[in-house]
Amino acid sequence: MEIATEEETSLLEVWKKYRVLLNRVDTSTAPDVDWPAAPKCNSLELITCE
Repeated sequence: MEIATEEETSLLEVWKKYRVLLNRVDTSTAPDVDWPAAPKCNSLELITCE
């Protein structure tokens, strides 16, 4: 059932990559954790979370 648009499919891949990057975060350095940039919800661009 291929109902997703190309943009939606690409956005899903971006979020999957972000999820992997989150799982690789070294939390033993808390509170100075180097978090990956989160994707915007409506775009393929990345934002920097500070």
